[in-house]
This record gives sequence, structure tokens and C-alpha cells, in this order.
Amino acid sequence: VAESMDEAFKVFDKDNDGFITSDELKRILTKYQVAESMDEAFKVFDKDNDGFITSDELKRILTKYQVAESMDEDEVTEVLSYVDTNGDGTIDFAEFIEMIKEIT
Repeated sequence: VAESMDEAFKVFDKDNDGFITSDELKRILTKYQVAESMDEAFKVFDKDNDGFITSDELKRILTKYQVAESMDEDEVTEVLSYVDTNGDGTIDFAEFIEMIKEIT
């Protein structure tokens, strides 16, 4: 998982300074026409619009944008578990925002 997370980090960290700025995050999301706001970004992950990101939805979007080409189901579950602070097995909007804050 650490290698996959490093790969994902590098996609966002365009200047390779070890930090993802809000500008870098916005640039990558806009580049892929993914989102211009966090609400829109969340909706991209939450394909069924139920208000939660499942492991299948997380893997789908990470694979689509070539962040997780080599991640297996266990690694996706581990990433989800890290972000899923309330332990319900999904990522809600508040957890998503905290994840974005942590990487920016």
C-alpha cells in the first residue's frame, strides 16, 4: 500500500516538493475535468450518489486515473480503512474533506 500511496501522491505533487498544495490538487482535478469544488469531487467518487464512497467506488476512480493500477482489493480496503475514521466501511463527505486536508 505504501508504494501505491507514493504513486498517488506523485500524481498530485507536480513540483516534487513533498507537499500537495491546494493549487496542485485543483489543477489535477480540473485537468481531468473531475471537479472544481470538493462537493463535485466527492460526487465523482460517489458514483451511486448515496453519500458514501465504497471500496469499489474508490478503486474505480483510482484505477480510472491510473493512481492505483497495481492495487489489489486488500490494498484498496486498507486505504479506505485509513480514511474511514468512524469505521462504517465507507468514506462519507466529512472523511473525504479530512483526507483532502491531510494531503494538501
